[in-house]
Amino acid sequence: MTDPDQAASPDRTPDSLKETLISIVIAFALAFVGRSYVIEPFVIPTGSMAPTLNGAHMRFRSPVSGFDWAANPRDGAPPLPVQGSRRSGSPIVVTDPVTGHEMRRFDVPLRAGDRILVLKHLYALFEPKRFDVVVFKNPEQPQENFIKRLLGLPGEEIWLCDGDLFVREPDAADPDRRRWRIARKPQRVQGEVWWPVFSSEYTPIDSAITGAPWRGPWSGAGWDTEGLAYRADSAEPGALEWDAARWPITDETPYNEPVRRLMSIDSFPVSDLRLRAGVEPDAAGLTVAATITARGHEFQGAIADGVAQVRMRAVGEDTWTVLGEGRASIPAGRVTPVEFAHVDQALVLRVGGRVAARGEYDWSPEERLAHATRPDLRGARGALAVGRTYLPPRARWSLGGSPVTLHRVGLDRDLHWRTAPAPRGPGYARGTAPDTTFPLHDREYFMCGDNSPSSRDSRLWTGVDPWVAETTGDSRVGVVHRDLIMGRAFFVYFPSPHHNLGPIPVPDFGRLRFIK
Repeated sequence: MTDPDQAASPDRTPDSLKETLISIVIAFALAFVGRSYVIEPFVIPTGSMAPTLNGAHMRFRSPVSGFDWAANPRDGAPPLPVQGSRRSGSPIVVTDPVTGHEMRRFDVPLRAGDRILVLKHLYALFEPKRFDVVVFKNPEQPQENFIKRLLGLPGEEIWLCDGDLFVREPDAADPDRRRWRIARKPQRVQGEVWWPVFSSEYTPIDSAITGAPWRGPWSGAGWDTEGLAYRADSAEPGALEWDAARWPITDETPYNEPVRRLMSIDSFPVSDLRLRAGVEPDAAGLTVAATITARGHEFQGAIADGVAQVRMRAVGEDTWTVLGEGRASIPAGRVTPVEFAHVDQALVLRVGGRVAARGEYDWSPEERLAHATRPDLRGARGALAVGRTYLPPRARWSLGGSPVTLHRVGLDRDLHWRTAPAPRGPGYARGTAPDTTFPLHDREYFMCGDNSPSSRDSRLWTGVDPWVAETTGDSRVGVVHRDLIMGRAFFVYFPSPHHNLGPIPVPDFGRLRFIK
């Protein structure tokens, strides 16, 4: 992306600028001319799909870390155009997600939701796919258009367990399809939905800004972690540990913070994580191991002597079970990106941008709950909808064999579709517990928002509009009938505009993006 402070290139002529403007005008014209036939624009109204897509929101940039993020409006229903009015004396209070630094702001302008393009008739040619982001008529109020992620397909039974999606097909001829299996996100989706819990490039460069010495989440004997890069001067093996007590890894999202401060919203531990760093050894022979401890097990990606492995073992055991193996090396004197992900019951180790080793394990949702929850709590009434029932994860880097510098040391978390209480009466929400698994019939789909703590979706709907029941012939609560699906969202063509660049709103072109 071009630096706005950089001088214009001498090769840029008035004609080239004119051609650029004409191209933009043509693109917008095609979008609107084709809306009745192929493509239709929509505006995202709420934050149920955040951070993938933003509804009406406030935007903040931390003066401490430089991190930029969106947050749900707090004042008014519908939201007021200016949030945290100075006249009211009630500022908007938010926390920098990567440093914990608290910010207070008055008169924060409300930004519009993302404007998206939807392929209207795609599903007349192709069947809807799992994990597509789709626009559909709200079964409860069909005059409203909703946008969610498609999770469940016709003929399947759904169980959202410990944040992940499990499915089975009770009527399938293949016995393997009749048993519960995890639904893994394709890489094109997974790569877009990681949310950064922390990354060292956002480390404050001046502790005076925070009013206290900076102490990040990573620490270890022999490690200097005060700057943007972390340094170990010894070749002896050493560990860099994540401080889970001070920095719990949960499904909280900064988008929900202004509302969460007014309401009691529980948070759930998230064990689907990605560790990443740019590894720069001083000499050859470096060994690297990235370890995620979760659900009573250790999951590890390791590189030693040119061999890359992904493996797992129960906590307290000595022997690893190797799930995948390949070749990888980390040359001395240069930075090599290393990523280790534990997600959707799969382990993936990437070195230098390519997959070096990959493996999977296949627990049923019953096994998953047995490993993920505290034995003394899991049997209590409503316990699965309470965050403290689940075991918190831990993370560790172990390196040895050479002095080493780590750059851009980050930890990211996956989407987490949480178990929720039933919207009416005791028990659990639809499709989120052993006694509320949810079957889907012909032409029925199960939809959920990416912002699971703040999304009214298939889990929580309580009714069906009479017109929907009559038109589709389906009065089941919690499903989206095929006839209600309007199309697939594929592009954010007009992100929420800047409001501080003059009287005319200017689109935030840096956030133009395809939706995955």
